[in-house]
Parts: sequence; C-alpha cells; structure tokens
Amino acid sequence: MLFLRNKALACKARMFTWEVVTGFDREVSDAELLAAFAKDFPNMRQGGTPVFWKMVAFNAAEGRRHRFLVAVLCDLATKLDSGRVLPESVGLYALADRSVRQCDCGGNMRYAAVVGGTLYVLVFMEGRLCHWSEESGYGGESGKLVEERLGRFDTFLEKDFLFSRIDSFAKVTETDASFDFFQAASQDPFWENLSLFEYRGWTPRYSRLVLFLVLAFSVMLWRGVGPWLRKVPETVARVPAVDAPELERPVDELPDHGEWLMKKPKPAVNERACSTEILKIQGTIAGKIAQIREGDGNTLWLGIGDSIENLTVHDIGRDYVEFVCNGRNYVLRNGGNGGNN
Repeated sequence: MLFLRNKALACKARMFTWEVVTGFDREVSDAELLAAFAKDFPNMRQGGTPVFWKMVAFNAAEGRRHRFLVAVLCDLATKLDSGRVLPESVGLYALADRSVRQCDCGGNMRYAAVVGGTLYVLVFMEGRLCHWSEESGYGGESGKLVEERLGRFDTFLEKDFLFSRIDSFAKVTETDASFDFFQAASQDPFWENLSLFEYRGWTPRYSRLVLFLVLAFSVMLWRGVGPWLRKVPETVARVPAVDAPELERPVDELPDHGEWLMKKPKPAVNERACSTEILKIQGTIAGKIAQIREGDGNTLWLGIGDSIENLTVHDIGRDYVEFVCNGRNYVLRNGGNGGNN
C-alpha cells in the first residue's frame, strides 16, 4: 500500500477565541487583524506572533462580528521549516467531534475536558466549531472548581449574541481526555489546510498528480522497453514480464483527501475467512478511524486501508465500517453483525 498523507506535526501552543467587529459586508485584512490584536493584547510577549483562523462571522446591531481562533506558540524555538505544524491540543477536537456526531442535539454542544491541568471548552453550533478556550490551574482534585467554572460559562452561552439563538446546548464533560488522536483530528476538514507556519509540503492535490505522473511514466517506460526485451538473444537472461500496477479506482474517482491505494493481486480466500461475525464496532471518529473489538476482546484502531486478517477497511461511516475481502464488500454495523454485497 502507498499512502500520500498531508500529516501534521504537533507543537505546544495556546488557542483561544477572539472577536473583531467591522462594518457590514466587510472582511478583515491581515494588517487590521494584527493592529487590533496588538491593541487588545498589548502585553503579549515579543516573538509570539499570533495566527488567526476564522471560525464564524455574523451580523449584529453595531456591525459584522468576526470570530477567530487565535493560536500563539508557547515555544518560540520551534523550527519553521519542519512542515505543517498544529497545536497538540488539536487532538482533543477528535473526541469532541465524535461526541457531537453521536449526540441527538442538532450539532449544538458545549464540550469540556481537563488535560494536563488545563480546562478546555469547545462549543459547536449546528455541527461547526465556533468557540475554543483554555484555562490553566485545574489540578488533580479540581472537580468542584471545574463545575463552578462551567456553570459560569453556561451562563455566557445563554447571554452571548450568537449562542443565545440556540434553545439549548448538550453539555459534555470528558473525564478521560487526551491529545492521542492528533493525527486523526489534523485530517478533519476544519484543520487539514491549516498550519502555524507557511510550509512547502505534500498536499492532496499534488500528491495525486505526482502519483499519476509516476504511474504514467512507468507504463510508458515499459511499453518502450518491452519490445526490445522480446528481441533479446537467447544467450541473454530474459527479464520476466510483469503487469503495470493498477489503481483500485479510476483517477477521477479517487478520494478528495488524497489517500491513494496501490492494488496488488491477492490469492482467493474462502467465504469463512471473510466473516465479520466476531467483530464489533466500539466507535468511529470523523469517518477516518474506527475502534474495532475482536472476538477475543482485543481492541484495534483501524483507518481506511488497514486490515484484519483478510478484511481490508474500505470505508468508515458514522455507525458502520465497510470491508473488502476476496473482491466483495462486507458491511459491519454498530450494534449488529454485517452482511455482504
């Protein structure tokens, strides 16, 4: 298998929501953002240049409000040429996004978690991330302190000009959160094109183009050299003929996120070897990762292209995982055994 992923590197950085107000039907230039930020945060330490990622904009009585997710490096020595870089706390987004998808709340949720003594609060409105805040000082026995702080935050939701438009938000407080799913979160549509620094690396579009050119060149080279090989005298050792590699799907049907799969011939396997009866879905994240429990209780995290025995993951949905085995599709659904197509 060959995957060309636009992977990200994790670094320590703080993130928070910040708002700018402009006239109606106006966007904010980079220069205006930096000037307004310097005015609101005059004591921001030198060198910690903020990065602004727009989350939402809406009209209010005084003008158009633009809410940005601001990221500021904690370690100014971070290398600038190391590729796509995101704050390590982005990993928390995968857990929050999973909670939103599994909740019957219309995509409206206040998600909170304490990781490393810092309280993180994320607000999703109609399924979209619209608020991120971090607050340190929450050590081991700080449960009551967390509850009091979230109580004040929930009052803010009721009074905020934007969030007060929602009748109610589902309230989730994670007790065992971590940043372990950083890579999965970094591939989410919200984060996949973001970086704390400008970088020159693989992108899905160019990864597909380069792979296509390599395959095309390989085929052309074989067609050019093949006839010559067939004319080689008997005294010269012949090179065995091989077929050109084939893509699993046509070029115009490949996934947008740029994960290309090279298909290799596999020996036929019987129907029993393709059974999904002993497998159970424990959960899925952003349609990219699934947690599968085997019959012996062993738990695996699988992405598209990963395999269990003869079953290869072809697609991951909100409540199902589709496998391919022996040229046939097998769908394993949450809460029940799957079937085949």
